Amino acid sequence: MIWPEKSHSQQVPVFERKISVEMENETVEAILTEISRQSQVSFSYNPELLNASDKKSLSVTNQSVRFALSSLFNGKINYRERGKFIILQPKKENSPSVVEGYLTNERGQLLTDATVYDSNRKLVATTDEFGYFRLEIDKNNTSDTIKISKAGFESAMLMPVNNNAPFVQLSLSENQTSLPPEETFYPSILVRRQLRVSSSNIDETINRFAQLSLAPHLGTNSLLSGSTSNLLSLNIFGGFVEEVKVMEFGGIVNIVRRNAGVIQAAGIGNFVGGNFRGFQASGILNYTRRSFSGLQASGISNTVAGNLKGVQATGIMNFAKGINGAQLSGILNVSRNLSGLQASSILNQAKTAHGAQVTAILNNADSLKGAQISGAFNRARIIRGTQITGLLNYANELNGVQIGVVNIANRGRATQIGLININRSGVHNLEIYATETFLTNIAYRGGSKHFHSILVGGFDPSTFGNKFLYTYGFGVGTSFGNRPKLYYDAEILSQQITAGNAIGEINMLYKLGFSANYKISKTMAITFGLSHNIYVVDTSTPEYETIFSQIPPYFLSNEPSGTNRNLKTWVGFKAGIRLF
Repeated sequence: MIWPEKSHSQQVPVFERKISVEMENETVEAILTEISRQSQVSFSYNPELLNASDKKSLSVTNQSVRFALSSLFNGKINYRERGKFIILQPKKENSPSVVEGYLTNERGQLLTDATVYDSNRKLVATTDEFGYFRLEIDKNNTSDTIKISKAGFESAMLMPVNNNAPFVQLSLSENQTSLPPEETFYPSILVRRQLRVSSSNIDETINRFAQLSLAPHLGTNSLLSGSTSNLLSLNIFGGFVEEVKVMEFGGIVNIVRRNAGVIQAAGIGNFVGGNFRGFQASGILNYTRRSFSGLQASGISNTVAGNLKGVQATGIMNFAKGINGAQLSGILNVSRNLSGLQASSILNQAKTAHGAQVTAILNNADSLKGAQISGAFNRARIIRGTQITGLLNYANELNGVQIGVVNIANRGRATQIGLININRSGVHNLEIYATETFLTNIAYRGGSKHFHSILVGGFDPSTFGNKFLYTYGFGVGTSFGNRPKLYYDAEILSQQITAGNAIGEINMLYKLGFSANYKISKTMAITFGLSHNIYVVDTSTPEYETIFSQIPPYFLSNEPSGTNRNLKTWVGFKAGIRLF
């Protein structure tokens, strides 16, 4: 018999429409007619199979159509929606038992995304937006216990469950001490929503020896996979489990909510939400949310959000909050606290470091005790140790050594070896002076008092023209003396002497000098000193007789030194002023 559907504009699903029926000793047909009238839904059924002429009673107030039907037929009728109708059919003898019902909180509000499950038989159901759940149980395997869990609420149990299970209406108590909802540490698209929800709700761990998965929601752990601990885990494409204790392999991806070890390998990525101990390898990326102990290797990226004890090796980027070991990458290493080694081709970054940073381009650390070695740049806010680079070293505070073309330190006890050394708390002087060979010279001294570099240049004003005579060079020096105004210098200089454009000729002047300096103000001192000069000149140059041989004012020695070489020595002087 079929009742025609009445027009309506309701958007609520037919089974969830609310009705109130108070009928006693009425035929099934009459009761269904009243339900149809209130809910504006049509029923389709065979009156003989349904015993529509039998008299029954129904008393429901503001309940769903689903609940009313279950109460009317005592769970012995199957009902399903098809198009514009609800189809009613008697249950077959071998039909599975059904546990169904609604869950609410203590205030009567519907609970969505609650999990109803049987861990022994791997059965799982999740409440929908109306708080409804449905769990089918094999007739020959009735369950002793059905568990109900939702994050933030006390768990509940239904027992025993038999073939005539009643319709459940249960209220869950809120649990103020429960853990906050689990944060997703993996791409959520990889895991079916129902599996993520049940994993977050269920607070027990189900232990099984092994599992096999085709995908995270298709495997021997069923939808309880996120709450299952396995010794062995094999995932054809991908897997999702709570814990792996020994070994896991995945064709594409492995996802473990808690701890994992001892071996984990995936074609694309590994994601571990807890701690990892052992060897983790993937073709693209590895991620461990807490601590890691062992070796982490990938083709592109390794990340340990906690502390790492061991080694990270990757083609592009490594990140670890704290490291006791080594980071090795093709491009970038990042760590907040490093104790060990960072080695990359482009950039190493550490907030605090105790060990070494080695790269081709840039090392950067806020505080470092150890060494920075790079091809281009080293930077540290505070360093106790050594910076070595092919271009620029910078330290705000340095207690140690800088070796590079340009070395900069704002304060500290620094030994700087380079072409340009700047130490704001050390020596940075400009000197204008005359010598016995060049009457006009200028020099810059930069570095620390006990060791500084010297850049020097000079020329002979009388030679302006095509054969302009000039010199340039580099040296190192040290200053000593305890008097407030008087102090002394010892220095070694190496200078090239050139006439005009003849820059390819070798005419080297080496000076070993000693000078005394007297401060006449806070910004100026007068300086005078003596030097021992060693002059090696190329006798094959056209200008040797007319220019280069005439540079020394006199000789202590003048003798050949190899083929086309002449060595001259003499004692010279220096006099000038020094600006601070």
